[in-house]
Amino acid sequence: MAAAAVRTLGRDSVASAKAAALLESDGSLAQTFPVMRQLFSSPERDALLGAEIVAASARHGDPYVALLEGAVERHADLGLMSLVSYAEARTYMHDVLLRDTDQMSMRHGLEVRVPLLDHRLVEYVVGLPDALKQAGDVPKRLLVESLGGRLPEACVKRPKRGFVLPFDLWMRGDLRPFCEHHLGSSGLAARAPFHAPAIARLWASFLANDGRTTWSRPWTLVALNAWMERSGVAA
Repeated sequence: MAAAAVRTLGRDSVASAKAAALLESDGSLAQTFPVMRQLFSSPERDALLGAEIVAASARHGDPYVALLEGAVERHADLGLMSLVSYAEARTYMHDVLLRDTDQMSMRHGLEVRVPLLDHRLVEYVVGLPDALKQAGDVPKRLLVESLGGRLPEACVKRPKRGFVLPFDLWMRGDLRPFCEHHLGSSGLAARAPFHAPAIARLWASFLANDGRTTWSRPWTLVALNAWMERSGVAA
């Protein structure tokens, strides 16, 4: 009942959909972490593909849930922050951030190094007690303290800044015809088992900038159809 109320009051926003899914979970790390990183909520998947297909795929289970359940079982002695670090490194960082970095850099013949991911350093830091990692008033406390005296204070203690590619502007501008081709009747909307009205609503919500649809959701579908079209994959 609480989850239904959150969805209704939140008007199907991303935040309300995730909050509702968290309320419906068992509260464990294995159940809640994938929700925080998912692109499409259960209602969105039902709308895009149909409840029958989503239910059939759900019978196989979420591989991330199984991965994290195994990690928690094997390392019951670790604190919550260490388990979250493992979850972040083994899923989102491994499957998205490092993959994207590798693809973008190799496209231009660049070799990128990630020294903070040296396995000996990672194993040591993950194994430290949670009490040493508590931020307090200093974000990323261990990293900041390790750099004391090695870099200027202006670098070490500068405010945190995000890094976001301007896909939102691109998709509303120069990339709009490209997106509409891949989402429209000549693209994904014509492929089974996708539901054309749900794709159209997602795109319209993004263009309306109503706060319910961030660029990553329609872009994922654009990229999927572009790959299928280029690879000659038929639904």
